[in-house]
Amino acid sequence: MGALLYGLYTIFLRLNNAVLGGWDPSARKFFKTDELSFTVPFGMFTEMINRFDGSFLKTKTWKIVQKKITRSKKVGKHYNLTYSGDNMKFQACKVTVIKRSLNKELVDSSLKKTETISICSSVKDNQEFIISNPYVMPEKICASAWADIRPYIIAIASGGKFDFMENKYSAIATCTDPFRPVIFKIERID
Repeated sequence: MGALLYGLYTIFLRLNNAVLGGWDPSARKFFKTDELSFTVPFGMFTEMINRFDGSFLKTKTWKIVQKKITRSKKVGKHYNLTYSGDNMKFQACKVTVIKRSLNKELVDSSLKKTETISICSSVKDNQEFIISNPYVMPEKICASAWADIRPYIIAIASGGKFDFMENKYSAIATCTDPFRPVIFKIERID
């Protein structure tokens, strides 16, 4: 199973797994020398950012390793080893809430306390969010919905397209709450 499919599979199962990709010989032709891919669910990414100050990346040992890497002509030419959101280029996207719904039959047949479940109140129909950085979750959006739609936002914000869509720089995505799903439209802003 490819890294992308495995990544989506782990998100679907709500596993907190990271995927290190680019090892498969059939995928190597798409990578530069000394390049791999690293994919993490949004929740794990947030944990990593929150723990950054206490990580090995802040130690003297890492600074020594960075100096050695920088001295390496092979790697030093190709990579900036200091993370900075400034060197990441993304197109802004507009995310619109198209529809909120309640699967009443599923609620009634599956849950004990059905009176406590109602249509999603985290967002409102036709509510819009402008996303300039897909790694920053906007306020007033459910973290679970954000985790579900963010892969589409990243794809569109980084230049991807969906040729089957009327507007190929847009996508329709949904949160995976089976009882009260929300449908979103994601569009690149030119």
